[in-house]
Amino acid sequence: MSTQNIVASASEEYYLDKLNCMLDAEGDIDGQTKDGETPLMRAVGNGNTQVVKRLIERCARMEIKNNDGDTIHDIADYEYIKDLLSEYNIK
Repeated sequence: MSTQNIVASASEEYYLDKLNCMLDAEGDIDGQTKDGETPLMRAVGNGNTQVVKRLIERCARMEIKNNDGDTIHDIADYEYIKDLLSEYNIK
């Protein structure tokens, strides 16, 4: 499994400790899956506030689009995630 897939997997599966280890080991914070999703997109889509916060704090890029042209705002279905993005002034 590539480093970018491990980071994406950690983001999707709520493995905050695993994510931290991968980021500390210089894992690609913006690495995209075959569908063009970044770890931040996966965390936003899964409603994982801890991982979303950690990725934002570690400077994950928010403007990236997946293969369907969606950004994190298009993917954010949970109100508490939308509120979190607003707290970080992400529009």
